[in-house]
Amino acid sequence: MFEQMVKNYQNAKKLFGETMIRELTGYDPKYIDKNVKIPEFQRELKKRIKQKIDDLKEKEFLKESGLITSKGLDTAALLLINEEYEHSKTEKSNFGEHIHTSADMFGDRTEARAYKKGDKYKDIAIKQTITRAIKRGRKELHSEDLQTYERESQQKINIVYALDASGSMRGEKLRLAKKAGVSLASKALKDRNKVGLVVFGSAIEEKVNLTSDFISFVRPLTRITPHQETDIALAITQSTELFQKETGVKHIVLITDGLHTTSDNPTKEVMTKVLQAVSQGITISVVGISLDDVGLKLAQNIVDHSKGKLYAVKDLEHMRSVIIADYAALQQI
Repeated sequence: MFEQMVKNYQNAKKLFGETMIRELTGYDPKYIDKNVKIPEFQRELKKRIKQKIDDLKEKEFLKESGLITSKGLDTAALLLINEEYEHSKTEKSNFGEHIHTSADMFGDRTEARAYKKGDKYKDIAIKQTITRAIKRGRKELHSEDLQTYERESQQKINIVYALDASGSMRGEKLRLAKKAGVSLASKALKDRNKVGLVVFGSAIEEKVNLTSDFISFVRPLTRITPHQETDIALAITQSTELFQKETGVKHIVLITDGLHTTSDNPTKEVMTKVLQAVSQGITISVVGISLDDVGLKLAQNIVDHSKGKLYAVKDLEHMRSVIIADYAALQQI
């Protein structure tokens, strides 16, 4: 990192991101940019980075080789979760619910009705039951006074978060994409839905089967190492496989900042996989980060054929909100 900053600070900032640079050096990135060519400052910068690395090793967050330990990965996952928790405490938006009419133990309570054999004890409507008994002039409850809640069920939603980890996603793009994924998982799991993860470059870097466990989803996000190329077709194939045993809504959220680059005919390669997904009832939304015209055209083709939505993101801070909006749209199906 030190060599990259001295050689070309702007490139280093893109590679590592301002947060990483700030945490490892203790300096504001703007201050580094202004002074990085000064020899005395370079010596101090190198000294600070070494001290921070030694401190992380002493605390067992890093191995002697520099690789992150299990303790470091778990801590990173918990910090991502805590950031989402702090954000959600201040969030007041309500995106509605995804409901159909059959009874279900996980659904929302609606109007009370007369108790029937087989109804769950916890669904008894206490207030309505007592009111009914009083209206009948009783001093004690009878079985025919019992009222219970009918539950409306929520159709199960299964979402795979397919995250581009190619080289161009380094820095702030990847950091905010991780946070957006944590936010999506938090909301979906609170609604008793399932989330899966596919992290891809030219190969699949991380994969998590559809799960209801928050840590299982978040922990792999802390291990992501960006690679050079982008294989969107592979990402869609791997994401599709995760839905094989699932029922309900099946949806892929694809986050990328570039065109498929691992084949000579990217549109044909990608669209073949998209149509295979569609044949299995899967929808695909694309969150495109500063896509060029060719990338936008491919993204539009994907969502047009898969009945998903296209979100063209230029301001990275909007990434979380568009991903949550996409989830909200699923709840209205």
